[in-house]
Amino acid sequence: MKLETLFFGMVGVGAVVLILNFYESSKWKNSIPDEVLEKIDIEERRILERIEHLYSYKLDAPLSLQKLHPSMYGVTIFDGENVEIVLNRSRLKESLDYMIDDVMPHEFAHALLFKFGKYDGKDGHSREWQRVCLELEGSRCDRFVNHRDIIFGKIGF
Repeated sequence: MKLETLFFGMVGVGAVVLILNFYESSKWKNSIPDEVLEKIDIEERRILERIEHLYSYKLDAPLSLQKLHPSMYGVTIFDGENVEIVLNRSRLKESLDYMIDDVMPHEFAHALLFKFGKYDGKDGHSREWQRVCLELEGSRCDRFVNHRDIIFGKIGF
């Protein structure tokens, strides 16, 4: 009898966990949860205020969340006059901290260099870009992506 009770108790707990997991996953299917959007908005405002403070420049760079190629976390688009930052909405769920701490300052550094005419068309991750990214308080502003950082960032090492 004790074993049967334990078994049904474990099945019940497992069912609850599965239901909660399904609910959390479904929140991401159609829309991004409000608390995630708020974190992104707070970081965007922080970076824009920092740019204004450091460079006495009010950057106009709309930020949007779109589906991009799975290997991309973000991209900065510059048409010669206007600049736009796009974050990969598909990567937010799995890598929110990385997106906020690393990708956002990374892309805003690109946007600022585009607007200041400092992009030479050859090296998007120049030393100048790295300096600006660090000034915007990016956690990791390596000139080349270290995929180990992304993986270990997800599992907390």
